[in-house]
Amino acid sequence: MKVRPALTLLFVLVLGVAAGGRAAAAVPPAPTPLAPAFGANVLVPFTISWSAVSDPSGIVAYNWQVSSSSTFTPVILQNSTNGATQDIVSGLANGTYFWRVQAVNGAFVQGAWSPAQSFNVTGAGAGAPGTPTLGPTKGYSTFHPLEVITFNWTAVPGAATYVLQASKDPSFPVLTRIQFDNIPNTTFSFAIGHADEGNYWARVFAVNASGIASAPSNLITFSVFFNNPLPPPPSPVSPVNGTTVTLPVTLTWTEVPNPQPSGYELQIARDSGFSTIEELAPQLNQPSRTVLSLTPGTKFWRVRSHQGDASPTTAAVTAFSTTGTFTVSSAPPTPVSVTLATNPLFSGDSTAVAVQLTAAVPASGATITLTSSNPTAAPAPSTITMPGNTAWTQFFMQAGQVT
Repeated sequence: MKVRPALTLLFVLVLGVAAGGRAAAAVPPAPTPLAPAFGANVLVPFTISWSAVSDPSGIVAYNWQVSSSSTFTPVILQNSTNGATQDIVSGLANGTYFWRVQAVNGAFVQGAWSPAQSFNVTGAGAGAPGTPTLGPTKGYSTFHPLEVITFNWTAVPGAATYVLQASKDPSFPVLTRIQFDNIPNTTFSFAIGHADEGNYWARVFAVNASGIASAPSNLITFSVFFNNPLPPPPSPVSPVNGTTVTLPVTLTWTEVPNPQPSGYELQIARDSGFSTIEELAPQLNQPSRTVLSLTPGTKFWRVRSHQGDASPTTAAVTAFSTTGTFTVSSAPPTPVSVTLATNPLFSGDSTAVAVQLTAAVPASGATITLTSSNPTAAPAPSTITMPGNTAWTQFFMQAGQVT
């Protein structure tokens, strides 16, 4: 096999009856393996070749396979040529293998396989890139199915790209292995996903600019299972219970270890039973949240980890934390900040402008007076309306000519 950026093979379905009820085209004969000779010792990369065969509809392709078993269970390499009677094989470790070839005719009928031909790989020869060394997975070897697993390996001379493979079978069958081609550097990350719990082997190849693969790296093992119990809920950190705050207020809590991307759900309510919720934030990635608007008075807050799955049928949701309390000041609101969404801002650009107050305005709303230090450059409106029970709003402005 010549290892190309994608090791795929199209096998065409054999039709029993052609259109209109005519008999299917005859099956093309099996080619005869020519090289390497039966039982020969070879260095990778090497060339396999076979005899040409003829067919009334012509020969459009040859399919070939390599296996460590004479029964070709499993197939570990396979490829096709567009009619050429030879191909380059690389990417094999030392050992004994078998190969075979079949023809595909112009009616896309696949012929019989040739007899299996054995050969022995004894090492890497000229033209093969160096063999990388695959390092262990980070810190531990058992992962959640939705956890991103990072693999790292050494750079080697002659490598243009790399191929990473993972499989539940250490022989890496072509039909079931996971494979990533054309990796430009020496690290790669992916998640296995729900459907494939189990024990895995992984290996990596270097591939040179001509598509020739190195011998496979060392094997490493890792496992993927839904076997991590739900962690304890997070704990409120700030604001400290009983604190009186002005807006905006930042709430923080302890981080919950989660092999999946972290996620939290935050609730802030006017009552300890959480029947009147003022702030509901269900998809937070960090263990903190800055809240821009709350009504004055005592608030109750709680948080839980809520992200991903604990099993194929169970969401990974912890219990809620203990309840924290704080009080939003009832002092009259004053300006905190006026912030441009676009900065720097150029002449003619439009931008959102956010206005933050220390406390919410009354339920009836309020009119905010604005003054621009440079009305030509920043033609802000003279007034904006702040909706009732809010401490934050925004308006849009187009920058004028800056001189």
